[in-house]
Amino acid sequence: MIHKNFNQFLNEEILLESLIMESTLNFSQNFASILNSLKDDNRVAKEILDAFQSGKDAEYTANYIDLTKDRKDYVEYIPQNKAERILSETKELWTINNTSGLLTFNKDDGDEYKNISTFRRLNYSPTPEDISTSVSSGNLCQIKARCINPSKKEYALIAIGKLEGKDFTPSGIQKVINITGLSPFDNRYDRLWSEQRATFKIGKFAKSVLKVLNINHTEQEIEIFTNRYKAAWDIFNEAFSKFDIVKGDEIAFWYKSANYESQQGQLGNSCMKEKRDEYFKIYTQNPEVCQMIILYDNNGRITDGKYKSNKISARAIVWTLDDGTIFVDRIYTNNDSDIELFKQFAQSKGWFYKNYQDSSSNFDLTDGKTRRNQDVYTCNLKKVDFSYYPYVDSMKFLSMSEGCLTNLPISSSDRQLVSTSGDWYEVDDD
Repeated sequence: MIHKNFNQFLNEEILLESLIMESTLNFSQNFASILNSLKDDNRVAKEILDAFQSGKDAEYTANYIDLTKDRKDYVEYIPQNKAERILSETKELWTINNTSGLLTFNKDDGDEYKNISTFRRLNYSPTPEDISTSVSSGNLCQIKARCINPSKKEYALIAIGKLEGKDFTPSGIQKVINITGLSPFDNRYDRLWSEQRATFKIGKFAKSVLKVLNINHTEQEIEIFTNRYKAAWDIFNEAFSKFDIVKGDEIAFWYKSANYESQQGQLGNSCMKEKRDEYFKIYTQNPEVCQMIILYDNNGRITDGKYKSNKISARAIVWTLDDGTIFVDRIYTNNDSDIELFKQFAQSKGWFYKNYQDSSSNFDLTDGKTRRNQDVYTCNLKKVDFSYYPYVDSMKFLSMSEGCLTNLPISSSDRQLVSTSGDWYEVDDD
């Protein structure tokens, strides 16, 4: 029995090394993120990550290494021959990743589409169904035509549809979108991370990679790496591990576009992203009632059991109202898909959020179960008198005498905070 187990162990080692030596290593984003979070103080993690990033295509296999869903001391991979079979199948499909790039169907005073010049370049005439049907991030599409307008921006006419088996079925709806709002959809690539996966222990995988690289290591180093990997696995498998809640001067810091993962989406287009710190004092100097949720990007580190990064991919102001209700204001993200994650995070804390993600001051709140639709929401502040104010999405009306913000004007409201230049406007008496 001992001999059989030893032979099985030996065969696994030989198989893993032969797989690694065939072509290139490919890591899932989550697996690469775990290694990235460990690399600063763990040599084994750094060497494996460097191997993935080095581009030495001839020395490793296309194993498509990923985390396992329920076994933190194992990694998953797909055998090379199965990967090659899947990769031989081709499809020319795209996914909408940013709906802010969609052209509108607004008309001018002459009842002409404002985007008619781009429509004509694409030989496109909008139908009533195109105009009335909305699309969202994640929708699948085919590109029917492309054009570049005089400002050098590239637009695509897309047909919306869905994948049925291996076939794309158009829905009959067409839209025009900035090409940056699309990502290649590769069903083959998705299948590489889901079909016929095999597993190996993370320690064996690490030793095999280091052996191929001719990098000396000790058993103690492998043990330390394995233990840290498993601890990091626990954190990364916590759905909300990349969220953080900040207040005070950190709010102004995370408003700056230099701290964004990218300049895409609603976050990248935020009107307040380039403003000085003094614009945000109504937030930063009222920490009792004003906080901010931030979502770190995927390039962070784990320090003292907490995930942190130098960049964020989303943010939202959080208000504590006078009745104790906590609600999340408009959510700004690089990727629309993260809006739903924010809502789930709010629900996990028993917080409310806006039913519609916009800057409207007349809004309903929901916690995912119940809805509140009272007219006026009030947030009491300790400090209100500042030289500059931000554009405030929802709680726009300031009463200096009562020291409060409201979403709709009350009798004492005297300032409306809807300027992007630090000013404020008087509230109309009517």
